[in-house]
This record gives sequence, structure tokens and C-alpha cells, in this order.
Amino acid sequence: VLLYEKESDCFVIVKQFRPAIYARHFHFKHEIDGYTYELCAGLVDKANKSLEEIACEEALEECGYQISPKNLETIGQFYSATGLSGSLQTLYYAEVCVHLKVSKGG
Repeated sequence: VLLYEKESDCFVIVKQFRPAIYARHFHFKHEIDGYTYELCAGLVDKANKSLEEIACEEALEECGYQISPKNLETIGQFYSATGLSGSLQTLYYAEVCVHLKVSKGG
């Protein structure tokens, strides 16, 4: 989900620790802290929920914004990890504001 925070005039980015990225430090001897900066995202692992409902849950879990499916605009679908799994991704856009922020997220 590409979240745009209107009052701050910025996009919301998630900072995540990724063990596989951190492990590269030991193999390649690079200074890597293991953190990445990503869009709000999640797995489609709930058979009884729509993609839009899952996207809203991820916006709350990762970023702390309570949004509803009606707030989402579909940007499109694309494939990622094409050399490994060929995962189909659906990208949404939503505008958020301070009053929708109900938790810290994370």
C-alpha cells in the first residue's frame, strides 16, 4: 500500500529488520545493519478476506493507520521475485491523515 500522509506531504515508509539482509554482513563483510525501507505490505494468507481487507490490516499493523477498503485505489498488479517465485503483487494507494493514526504501528 502506497500511503500518502496529507498533512506531512509525504509517503509513509516502513523500516523493517530483515535477517537475510543482516546475514549478508557475515558473508560479504559489508557494514549492513539488516534494515530495509519498504512500502507497507503483507502476505495474502487469509482465505476469508479480500485483498483490500488484508491491505487495510497491514496499514494498521505496520503503520498505525486505520483505513477501510473504500479508501483504497488500485494502482495495478505486477510480478516480483520473478527468478524465484513469480509472486503476483497488487499495489494500492490511500491518502491518510493524522486522525486516522490510531497506533504507532511496527
